[in-house]
Amino acid sequence: MTLGPSDREPTDDLPVPPPELMEYGESPDKHVSSGRSDVRKMLAAVDACGFDWRQCETILEFGCGNGRMLRALSDKAATRTAWGADIQSDKVMWAMENLNPPLNFAVTTTVPHLPFPDRHFDLIFAGSVFTHIGELHVAWLLELARLLAPSGFLYITVHDEHAVELGVDRGLPHIAEQMKKSSFATSLRSGEVDFVSLMPYGRGMLSQVKMSSAYVKRLTAPFLRLVDTFPGAYGNLQTGYVLVTATSG
Repeated sequence: MTLGPSDREPTDDLPVPPPELMEYGESPDKHVSSGRSDVRKMLAAVDACGFDWRQCETILEFGCGNGRMLRALSDKAATRTAWGADIQSDKVMWAMENLNPPLNFAVTTTVPHLPFPDRHFDLIFAGSVFTHIGELHVAWLLELARLLAPSGFLYITVHDEHAVELGVDRGLPHIAEQMKKSSFATSLRSGEVDFVSLMPYGRGMLSQVKMSSAYVKRLTAPFLRLVDTFPGAYGNLQTGYVLVTATSG
């Protein structure tokens, strides 16, 4: 599904992290506005799939970093419980010290377990997280499914064939260079490739991960039900996937 314009524009008066704790070295204004934009598209996607804020009491951002996206839901957190979890302890500690209240944060590890009870969250979202998880992505999806309430919504973004094509079409250097060195884009369109970790980077725990849409659907089908997909939903590039528990609706 294609997202239309939205009049949602979350605002906050919360502190902005220092440059060394921002993901891309962006300006403070860009940091806040990009988080708002990604959240606005996420909300439009889940709203289009039937999400109802009146039924939402608990929120989790998986892979929250310094709270760039979660902070855009600070108004929602005033009457709900909102958590962010991430492995980057320096960023999470900054968020704990500066964005709480109204937001809550926890440092986690790369082991697929989060410190919350079963069926706890009504809305879980993960922006550009499964684009960086290699062989443990199945276990992490199962963990998020464990935490999802029976009527809850899960929103993730991935680099699928639509995101690859958008990157090539827009001339993004890192995407174009990867494509020159492999037949991945063609393989994705043909459905012959399921999952590829192309390029380890950073501190060795992250990769550039790409998955075909067919793979995502097949992988999640036993425990989650795919409601719809939204190309260009994150950073105007990654595809957003809205899922619910397999037994719901």
